[in-house]
Amino acid sequence: MASTPLLGDQPSAAPQLLPKPASSQAQLLVSKRLSELAEDSAASIGNFTHNGPATIEATRLYSIEFDGKSFTVAHVTVVGLRRFSFVVVFDSLSGDAVFSSIDAFPTATDVVITSLGTESDWFIWLQAWNTGLSNGSPLHRRSSVVPIDGEFLCAFTANHFANDSAWTSTPEQAKAVGANGIFFTGKDRQTAIPNHRAKDASGNTVIPALLWDTQQRKFGGPKIATMNDATVMEVVTRESKHYSETSTDSLTNLIPTDSASN
Repeated sequence: MASTPLLGDQPSAAPQLLPKPASSQAQLLVSKRLSELAEDSAASIGNFTHNGPATIEATRLYSIEFDGKSFTVAHVTVVGLRRFSFVVVFDSLSGDAVFSSIDAFPTATDVVITSLGTESDWFIWLQAWNTGLSNGSPLHRRSSVVPIDGEFLCAFTANHFANDSAWTSTPEQAKAVGANGIFFTGKDRQTAIPNHRAKDASGNTVIPALLWDTQQRKFGGPKIATMNDATVMEVVTRESKHYSETSTDSLTNLIPTDSASN
């Protein structure tokens, strides 16, 4: 591809198509619940920052609908010894919290709400520093993606280099690239997305990416991808509930392999 759309280089800097703002009624319900949760949330973040003080600085509220259900997503910025963000998802009718990234992913420090360029699906993408490194692995970041669909299961978790991910964030970008998903570039910041190629565990040529299948509602991609004999991404299959290992040598032809997981 001669040229590619601008993709985000890291979650905090991503150009995003954002969901619609929450209704005034939902805002009132969620504001009330957030005020009740504020002390616990701040305490949780504070404990993670070695018991430093933490306060909620800002909250953005979005309305997302899926399969007849309406959710209000609160993207909260917390300032303590460092700045963090987390997400709490509420049932828009009852105001009850149905998902909290603090509970599900307590070490996550960066959160983005993204459609990955789809027309109607929305995801919570969380990143944390990888504390489980072994054998000098350079995969310092751990990404987990949760579809906002009422189940809130982790679609996939993958270890990768820091600041190496690019993704489709609008339908226009996805159409230009030819897929919806997240691409891992390793240390190669020069090659245009999605022209990177890597090797999977069997030595097949693959695109180092995790691509969303809107029909099957799961991500597909290599479990392990290596470039220049270095691993650039690795899926943690035991934590990946909507993922199948696939050969992604072609963006438009996801081929399931015999070792499909979950």
